[in-house]
Amino acid sequence: VQGTVADAYRLIQQDIEESLVNLPHAPINPFRPGKSLGYALKAKVHLFKREIDEALKASLDCINEAETLGNHKLWDMNTEYSAGLKAVASMYGLPESDLEYGKPMYSMFRMSAQGYFASSYDNPEHLLFQFGMNSLSPSPSMIRKPVADLFTPSRDLRYTFSMGTMPARPTAEPGSVSLSNSMMRWNCGGIKLSEVYLMAAECYARKSDTANAMKYVNALRKKRIITKYYTDLTAATKEEAIKTVREERKRELLFTNNGFFDMRRFCTEFNETLTRAYDGKVYTLKPTSHLLTYPFPVAAIKNSNLKQNSK
Repeated sequence: VQGTVADAYRLIQQDIEESLVNLPHAPINPFRPGKSLGYALKAKVHLFKREIDEALKASLDCINEAETLGNHKLWDMNTEYSAGLKAVASMYGLPESDLEYGKPMYSMFRMSAQGYFASSYDNPEHLLFQFGMNSLSPSPSMIRKPVADLFTPSRDLRYTFSMGTMPARPTAEPGSVSLSNSMMRWNCGGIKLSEVYLMAAECYARKSDTANAMKYVNALRKKRIITKYYTDLTAATKEEAIKTVREERKRELLFTNNGFFDMRRFCTEFNETLTRAYDGKVYTLKPTSHLLTYPFPVAAIKNSNLKQNSK
């Protein structure tokens, strides 16, 4: 018998609740789940069901567990950036200011400091690490202009670490930016602690608690923006806070499965129609489109009584 979406949710939530009791505080490696991951998944399911109070509680439980018994913490990119800056400046006998974005030696700095930009599988930010298509995923890729424009190249270390290092490709969409993460292990299919911070921020924003929403967004941004350029973001309204969280999710969770699911849930909730100009034509994606629904594979339908997914 083909189950309903509600059936699937009940099974997922039952699995999470039963597993949480027995999951270890600190698993033996980042490819194994611990309690932090259990709470993160619990928060994610509640958030996607728009059960905001439950999602917020699970998010905060996750952060508390992760940063105490779980031995997790947010990755402060400023640590590696500062070390690389000092090392390369000493190597070339230059002041550190000569190596900043926009200066002639910036490209040389990024090439020479690649080793300092490394992030391994066991970075304490990973609650669970899962590869993408292979160990190098998502490199090489191109970041579309609307997303690339969300980054401030001179200040955002996510840009410094992995974006714009390759020449523009003639077949790439105009305005797109290359991504090359050869020294970073991109957690394409797992969950990072940063995602949980953004879930907590979204929950607070939805409850119109803009102060706490920005507290969690800014706690993450402090680890991503070059320290001397950092300033707190503020939001005067619930709508501003949600917009800020959505943009930060696009930056922080780039090239993970969150992109598609965020597109689906926000398009549906806020009745947003997406448009894209390509090859002289404008295409639209409406919130009622079946393109926002994952189809069952044809082979699965042929070998079972499944009926194809639809809106």
